[in-house]
Amino acid sequence: MLLNLGLKRKRGVSYRLIFMLFIGGFTALNAQKKKKEVPFDMVDEAPLFIACNKRNTEEERKECVRAEIDKVVHGNFNFNLCNELNLKGHQRVVVLFKFGKYRGVKDIQVSAPHPALKAEAERVVKLLPEFTPGRHKRRNVEVIYTLPIMFNVLPEDENKDENKN
Repeated sequence: MLLNLGLKRKRGVSYRLIFMLFIGGFTALNAQKKKKEVPFDMVDEAPLFIACNKRNTEEERKECVRAEIDKVVHGNFNFNLCNELNLKGHQRVVVLFKFGKYRGVKDIQVSAPHPALKAEAERVVKLLPEFTPGRHKRRNVEVIYTLPIMFNVLPEDENKDENKN
């Protein structure tokens, strides 16, 4: 009889663990459904800037949005900030943000080697033009976008030589 009780306990624990894992996984799936966030590359219809409306395919629209974001970053990011901060070499700033469900950029997160670069990246992302929200499965959703900003800061001697040429 002791042997049977031992087996039942083992089975009972196993069943409980399986049941808890199943319930936990199901809860995680439900939480993901409620969030309504989709990565940029996975969304059915990407958020669109006005300049990208006339593109024919979804892939062309996504490429246009990427190009427009690059234009804003390269046109507005203060790269001279690195010289003021005495930063040298390869610099990498990674910005993660969401295109909102009802327009507007939100939840901006920045990883940068210096707080001033972090603030600059946030400032530039907030300059993105108005857009039409992204859609997934025929519903407006928040679209997660990752923007790497990488550049090389040359020592001032090399900068002067390049300006002469």
